[in-house]
Amino acid sequence: NAIVPFKELCGLSAVANLKQCILALSPRLIGPDSSPVLLFNLKDQYPTVEAQGLLPEVLKKVVTAYEM
Repeated sequence: NAIVPFKELCGLSAVANLKQCILALSPRLIGPDSSPVLLFNLKDQYPTVEAQGLLPEVLKKVVTAYEM
């Protein structure tokens, strides 16, 4: 499954669902000024991720794994 590395970077097992991964990531998705660092576009069948400015290295890896 292509999403397994994304789940592991979220700190969850391979059996976790996408919603659980996003919830686990949520504390890291808000910047120091309370602005979002990642936006999820839920318009399409599969949500896309859009970075808002510079991301910490860990979140870069998460985004890369998610987009694969």
